[in-house]
Amino acid sequence: MDDGGEMVGLEEFEFDNRLKKMLQENWGISQLFPPQAMALPGSLEGRNLMLAIPTASGKSLVAHITMAHRLANDLKGMRGIYIVPLKALASEKFDELSEICSSVGLKVGLAIGDRSSENNLVGGSDVLVCTSEKLDSMLRSNPSLMNDIGIVVADEFHLLQEPNRGPTLEILLSRIRHRVEGAQILALSATVGNADELSEWLEADLIKSDWRPIALYSGTLTGLDLRYHSVESPGGGFALPEPKRLGGGAQKNLHSVLDDTIEMNKQMLVFVASRSSAQKEAR
Repeated sequence: MDDGGEMVGLEEFEFDNRLKKMLQENWGISQLFPPQAMALPGSLEGRNLMLAIPTASGKSLVAHITMAHRLANDLKGMRGIYIVPLKALASEKFDELSEICSSVGLKVGLAIGDRSSENNLVGGSDVLVCTSEKLDSMLRSNPSLMNDIGIVVADEFHLLQEPNRGPTLEILLSRIRHRVEGAQILALSATVGNADELSEWLEADLIKSDWRPIALYSGTLTGLDLRYHSVESPGGGFALPEPKRLGGGAQKNLHSVLDDTIEMNKQMLVFVASRSSAQKEAR
């Protein structure tokens, strides 16, 4: 797609004015990024959407606006389902959706586990945030829950291809599409590899873009030697930084990267393969 690189004001889009006011006053959002501007008109019309754009380019906001607007207007009385792969992510989306949905009089529920603390306002919710496993369990015990589903968001949609968890999500979406005529599906992913095939399966509009709101530099760290290889940026014109050698010990180069990052007043994410590794690196 050609996303042009131009920001677009909220006034250009036809959705609930209460949402626009909330976004401007509470979240400071008065314009949308180019990929968001490409995706939103079709999703507001009720079309299925496969949104494959980079991290931090605003996938969730498209889903939030679409879900809140439609459930408060043309889908009034129906329910929205927001499916996430992880409990921690569910809690984050629950907080975001609670704030945006309250502006149009909608209630948000949370269902992620068996403990009462992990479930909140499930029965009386207009929007339910849940993991795919929890939704599968709920639909098996109470199939009638499917009757009032009007819109479904599948976040981190690339996990459909994950051997252990993907089949559950695939079966859920297939059941909903088979049972609930006209239910809208919004699939969100920054890393899905076969977006064209999956959008065809969902019968969805594909919005695919490499546009980023800020420059992303890629490089490698060998010992303490840091060398950059490429940069992805919204408008071009970003030069690669010169190679440099970090201070510190070669056996603790993660500490060196962290120190270097903090000196630049930046933030850092460390990706590891397991929960125990995350705890170890955090310590």
